[in-house]
Amino acid sequence: MSNVVARSVSLQCMRLSALSLACSALVACGGGDSSPTITTGGSNTAPSGSYNSSTGQITSANSVTSFTPTALTSALTQNPSLSPLGAMFGTPRCGVDVRQVQYTTVGGAGESTTASTAVLVPTGDATCTGARPVVLYAHGTTLDKNYNMAALNDSSDAGYTESLMTAALYAAQGYIVVAPNYAGYAGSSLSYHPYLNRAQQSQDMLDGLKAARQHLVNTAATATDSGKLFITGYSQGGYVALATARLMQDKQLPVTAVAPMSGPYGVAAMGDMIFYGRVTVGATAFTPLLVNSYQHAYGNIVTNNMLNPMYSGADTLFPSATSFAQVVSSNRLPVSAMFQTGPTGNATIDSLPAVDSLYSYGFDASKYLVSNDYRAAYLSDAQANPDQLYPTRTNYGLTAVAPKNTLRQAFKTNDLREVFAPVNNVANSAPAMPILFCAGNRDMTVPYQPNTGAMGAIFAGLANHFAMSYASVDMDSGTVTSSGLSSAADNAVRTSAATEQQLFTGAFNPMLAASPAALQNYHGMLAPFCATTARAFFAQF
Repeated sequence: MSNVVARSVSLQCMRLSALSLACSALVACGGGDSSPTITTGGSNTAPSGSYNSSTGQITSANSVTSFTPTALTSALTQNPSLSPLGAMFGTPRCGVDVRQVQYTTVGGAGESTTASTAVLVPTGDATCTGARPVVLYAHGTTLDKNYNMAALNDSSDAGYTESLMTAALYAAQGYIVVAPNYAGYAGSSLSYHPYLNRAQQSQDMLDGLKAARQHLVNTAATATDSGKLFITGYSQGGYVALATARLMQDKQLPVTAVAPMSGPYGVAAMGDMIFYGRVTVGATAFTPLLVNSYQHAYGNIVTNNMLNPMYSGADTLFPSATSFAQVVSSNRLPVSAMFQTGPTGNATIDSLPAVDSLYSYGFDASKYLVSNDYRAAYLSDAQANPDQLYPTRTNYGLTAVAPKNTLRQAFKTNDLREVFAPVNNVANSAPAMPILFCAGNRDMTVPYQPNTGAMGAIFAGLANHFAMSYASVDMDSGTVTSSGLSSAADNAVRTSAATEQQLFTGAFNPMLAASPAALQNYHGMLAPFCATTARAFFAQF
């Protein structure tokens, strides 16, 4: 195994740990910018997810473990990923009771199933009990079917570190945390995970919240729901948080504030980027998870010619109890190559510009995931029915109007750009709750421009016409853009972002100077710095 491939395996394993998440994607889009005229007329035809109000029923509940503030501090100190960050999170002032609640929900095709959620309840003095705000937390991408945000009694669980960070940031500071594990994980009866399925994932989150709230009532917990609800998450969790906020707004359910972080909101633009040739490390892990999700939801994604024959069946590999490294070592997936190294003999593919050497690991002469025939067909549709963000930005940078490729259709259905963008002059496109975006512009796993950058551009346009409040933080440069926030909230975001940006770049830049490969770990390293700023934002409401 070459050094490059060996490093790729190592990086894959790190990426799939608790703090390194999400949909693989590429670097920034190019092109110009033009903005349409927005009017405030029209009826509410903004896209929204459906919601089955009969779900969210508790099927079981149990107490998992509990921490005193001292015990939680000890757990943080002993965790190698979090121990250097203890000062950022703050000294725990509350104990934490950890419960796990199983509830009814739906799968990607609307089928009945179950999922579970962690419920982290603060304990202690009057600052930790009584009426407390709720944080609805969406976790990041994992391939591990057993991933459990309630497993704070088991440091070997893949969800342990992310759950411990969430407990330290929120529950130990007096917030009730509801952290759904999602359908397909942690004892769920669903055989797959509806990854980046906007309608299902937002429904799942609401079901977990509904069950958790009922559990708190049933158990007469000393900490009770104050009615304030904050929604946040990182990477896949950022996408899920924003989708959930959209659904709750459509259903007129109250949300106090939202902080999506480094999410793949522009999933359709990222899909096109990948097929055009900008492939990041992680694509071969996340693509099977995504294809499996959309195949179950729509039934028309997988074709006979989609995959390189040597990786037949790869689309059903995840989530699994088998690790990515084990799958690669058994030759069921390539380590990092999505496509064949050119020239391929296919005119559509070979007419593309030469691949930037930065993405050379996304290609291999024989061990590549996607067949040339499928890639060429996808590209032909992308060229005939282009995304309005990539490769050339037009209008608000929305999705392709009428894609014909079924995977591109699935991307369009689940892309969050059109959910908030002013379609048909709909005033309800504007978010009703304050929103904070946080990401970093050097992220190679979930790139800034087609995601946080695109949403920021959409929101900036909306803010010129509708009453709304939002901020967007580039944690790499420390740049903060905001509109409509109170002076207290705006100051809190800017102060926290300045502090966290210095801490993040102070830790990351020396690593990058020592090894360019460190850039591939950027996404996972950024998570706690954005999360700390999100908490500062929430504290203003």
